[in-house]
Amino acid sequence: MDKQLNNSGLDEDPILSSQQQPNIRSKKTKHKKKTKTKRIFLLYYALLILLFVVPVVFIYCGPLAKINYRPMPVASDNSEFLKQQQEIQKSEFTIDNDFEDTDSIVIMPTQENLVAISQANQEIENIAFFGLDVRQEGSQDGRSDIIMILSIDQANKKIRAASILRDCYVQIPGHKKGRINAAYAYGGPALAINTINLNFSTDIQKYVKVDFFGMEKIIDMFGGIRLDELSEAEAGQIRKYLTGSTVQAGKDVLLNGKEAVLFARIRKIDSDFNRTDRQRAVLQQMANKLFDMNFGQAVALLDQIMPNIETNLTKNEILSLGWQTMTLGYDKNIEQLRIPTNDAFEFANINGASVILPNIRKNTDALHKFLYGVESK
Repeated sequence: MDKQLNNSGLDEDPILSSQQQPNIRSKKTKHKKKTKTKRIFLLYYALLILLFVVPVVFIYCGPLAKINYRPMPVASDNSEFLKQQQEIQKSEFTIDNDFEDTDSIVIMPTQENLVAISQANQEIENIAFFGLDVRQEGSQDGRSDIIMILSIDQANKKIRAASILRDCYVQIPGHKKGRINAAYAYGGPALAINTINLNFSTDIQKYVKVDFFGMEKIIDMFGGIRLDELSEAEAGQIRKYLTGSTVQAGKDVLLNGKEAVLFARIRKIDSDFNRTDRQRAVLQQMANKLFDMNFGQAVALLDQIMPNIETNLTKNEILSLGWQTMTLGYDKNIEQLRIPTNDAFEFANINGASVILPNIRKNTDALHKFLYGVESK
């Protein structure tokens, strides 16, 4: 269409027809919608960054930066270790097997701080938990007074805890047979993990270690723990060994850090079997408090806890496991087991020491059924 001259003689676009005007309005409307959509997407991504990226960076640079990280590589060749596992499973009790009470069992390879077994089930993360009996705060040496396997089952959203009695008489790789709690004192977390894996055919690679001084601090950071019930005998033991404690027997009893650790260590009134029950009760109450926290509370607690813990879990692994257990609907009731089981041990006196002889085959079967849902092969 030719352009028309206006009164001033300048070229001018002709007046649009009524059919052309709606097309222009339609284009303007589409442009506005696209702009609005872009803004919504930008706002959405900004919210994602605020809700997820910023907190992750904060946790990485804050609480997780305080972790006592101790890397521990996994042996590339574990064939010799697997053979030794199979040999041990041929005998019911440790004292019956063919290994001598010398250093005849050698982990292959033999480097210090090396885990000698690969993980079998990627959906189940088994973590060794060691509570160390140290006499001076900050000491790295000590026997593992508490030995647990904490199992996180990602497929079934379950958390499990299996206690191993410290007096279990087992084969310690590279050392004489002895109580299982001596392994940590002999060779730190790597030897302690390899000892569990060797005797019970497990696949543990990760560990968490805390001493009793650290445990007291952590429980106090939780605001103490509440026990469903505390017996008169248990309350008496706490008052006897903790000057100033006025704790009384009853139901729904609040314990501070020192009282809770003492409670977890009591055995004179009954046995080591009952003591591991108390240890798992403390763990369950700590888990209850953690599950009831919101994100901000959990991060603040993590910031205080991390300096008291040593582990070979990486920052990514801690974030992943924490996110799963707190946001993906995990059952907060921890399933529990004690090794040895009721029908699978004998008491013995070896070289003047009172020990527990676990039936290796029966306890391995029970542990595998508990951790993996299948019996050992």
